[in-house]
Amino acid sequence: MSGIQKDKAVFESKRVLVALDMTYMDSVLIRYLAFLKDTIDVDHIIFYHNIWFDTPDNGAELLSKLDRPLEDILKEKIRTQIIEHIDENDFSITITQSEDSAKEIKKTQKSEQIDLTVFGKKVSVNDTGYLIERVLYNNTDSNILVVPETAFYRLERVLVPLDFSRKSSKALIKSLSLAKKSNVEISCLHVYAISNIYFPYLPIKDLKDNTQKKVSSEWERYKKKYLQDVPIPEITFSFNADLPVSRVIYEHALNAETDMIALPADSSVINSTLISLLKMDMHLPLLVLS
Repeated sequence: MSGIQKDKAVFESKRVLVALDMTYMDSVLIRYLAFLKDTIDVDHIIFYHNIWFDTPDNGAELLSKLDRPLEDILKEKIRTQIIEHIDENDFSITITQSEDSAKEIKKTQKSEQIDLTVFGKKVSVNDTGYLIERVLYNNTDSNILVVPETAFYRLERVLVPLDFSRKSSKALIKSLSLAKKSNVEISCLHVYAISNIYFPYLPIKDLKDNTQKKVSSEWERYKKKYLQDVPIPEITFSFNADLPVSRVIYEHALNAETDMIALPADSSVINSTLISLLKMDMHLPLLVLS
């Protein structure tokens, strides 16, 4: 397994943190986690919510009028939703109160040794995923799963886009370990593109032919460097001058009836493709592998 540490090459999901926001999206995530728990190796699920107010002074006034702590009220409401789908021994509920939800999530990831953090994405209201981005930028070692409200309860095919970097090879190897747990079929996609600002002046066909030859050589070198002794899934090479890479990935995933897209996280600067997919009106879960 050249170039990848073996102890970092396994997808872990034993301890899962699920970020709830006390909206209709919570029921989507609870049902999805019930499905996921039966599909992959999950030992314990922590359903999490951070209490915060846009105006702290007003929040304090509202809290003072309650006959019992707001934390207790929320825990009761959350528990009532969960026990319809998940055994009570398999989950716990954690409530915090802070003006910085991303910071609190990071602290909980670390203290609870979380393997997988799950967020919901409200496609219908154009949710931009700002909180998810902040957690990504300040993440621990937790993988992150973003589940749109329209996601199917199915995990049979996972698409792993490759950019021939070490990080994407790590994401592929982790995805292959996930496949062993859940009998998932893994496929890969490499999108090669040339800036379309040159297309009015240069013939597209010549550029495409030359790029294809170059990519084929890069793919062979990439396999030798990072994917030795790794079963190589089917890979598609895609060229599209008119669409951004994120859109090419998403449309390919839809055409291939993919159930999830898996990408690597970048702890320094989150890559533009990942952020573009997060902001997209996307109906597939997005797995970000640390």
